[in-house]
Amino acid sequence: MSEKYKFWKFFEEISAIPHGSGNTDAASKYIVDFAKERGLKYRKDESGNVVVFKDASKNGNSDITVMLQSHLDMVTVSKDGKKDFLKEGIELVLDGEYLRANGTTLGADDGIGVAYTLAVLDDNDFDHPNIEGVFTTDEEIGMLGAAAMDMSDLRSNYMLNIDSEDDGIFTAGCAGSTLCVIEKDIKSEPADGYFYKITFSNLTGGHSGIEIIKNRGNAYRLLGRLMLMMNLKGVGVRFVSIDGGGKDNAIAKSCEAVISSETAPREFERIFKEESDKIIDAFKLSDPNMKIECVDEGFKENEQVITGDDSNTITALLTEVPDGVVRMFAQEEPMTETSLNLGIVKADLNHIKMTICLRSNVEAQRDFLKEVVRNIVNRLGAEISFGAETEIWTYRPESSLRDLITRVYEEKSGKKAQIEVIHASVECGIFSKNIPGLDCVSFGPDIYDIHTYNEKIDIKSAEMYWEIIKEVLMKF
Repeated sequence: MSEKYKFWKFFEEISAIPHGSGNTDAASKYIVDFAKERGLKYRKDESGNVVVFKDASKNGNSDITVMLQSHLDMVTVSKDGKKDFLKEGIELVLDGEYLRANGTTLGADDGIGVAYTLAVLDDNDFDHPNIEGVFTTDEEIGMLGAAAMDMSDLRSNYMLNIDSEDDGIFTAGCAGSTLCVIEKDIKSEPADGYFYKITFSNLTGGHSGIEIIKNRGNAYRLLGRLMLMMNLKGVGVRFVSIDGGGKDNAIAKSCEAVISSETAPREFERIFKEESDKIIDAFKLSDPNMKIECVDEGFKENEQVITGDDSNTITALLTEVPDGVVRMFAQEEPMTETSLNLGIVKADLNHIKMTICLRSNVEAQRDFLKEVVRNIVNRLGAEISFGAETEIWTYRPESSLRDLITRVYEEKSGKKAQIEVIHASVECGIFSKNIPGLDCVSFGPDIYDIHTYNEKIDIKSAEMYWEIIKEVLMKF
């Protein structure tokens, strides 16, 4: 790493501070102290968000303001599970042309964006317009900081969101998401029967915004399919419990269910294998390592199980509520417009709760799909509530910022820039809604395996993007 790039110094200092999601107080204080030491105006709010203001340079354009925006929190994952992320920072390791961490996530998402912004605010040797350095908290757990932020004093005309990880791809729009929670009180009764534990594991999974287009299997959805088809063959399955953890915004990789049936083990296992083999075959390309296993837990007398009617309702909820891609954009390049992801299911003898992430790049489609899901759920006798929503960032056909930064990128890299509208959510949606006319672009250097202990950043790519940011600011 070249010493002439001062942003590395700030990256190292941020890395030394514990700053996992929900634990960013020390990082916020670091930004405040940075501003105080340089005599820069700043403000910090109750959520820990910090804004640092820097006036245009003597020869800079004082008629416009550019926001450099990044988030202070990182995803904390360690290889051995022993890292105390509440108290310990990240140990950086130079690995040839990459920078990584010692057995943990690196936090380049979004420590590199924070470092770039601090380097701009610290540098008085190049011309630039007015700068608003905006550092948000808890982006990784729902963009909570940005959602709670008062933006009434922000004057930015343009926003550089430095929170992407693919060199040459410039994001110009994103989907908005809605959290859907489905619940139903259910009844149980004593019954005699054979009990089985059914487990789905080793599915591919993935991010419900990015990978949903790949039609990968959803463990909960496939559990519903298996139960439905076994019932149609006369097995008479009744649920006892369903669990599997997971996240609402991740395609479920695993789940388990305890079920009961009056069908004798030999016949039960024959039909189970027949139907599970069909599922494995149907998803052999997208989920080649999928396992569906059944453990016989023996015959039990007078044991509590969910009633037949409510077991059928659970199966209907798992199979009839839409899941996966619902609608594609009408354009040459395939891209998801609207989707749903069944992320979490928990059921016991008294209650079932399902959590779904609904996404769309079109507000009207999101509103319509919410009503479709509501009607299905209500018809099945369950209740639905809609929770946290993220904002849609609508693509702008004309963007002077996008034109400028892609031109600078092509000059610096010698490669063609790609413009992308994504089906995931980024903070630009929140800022563009609250600041009328804000022209936004999201971008960043190559960062590999983010949110894993294999995360690493390409050093040359990171240094090139510093040059791009400076050049864009100077050209204003």
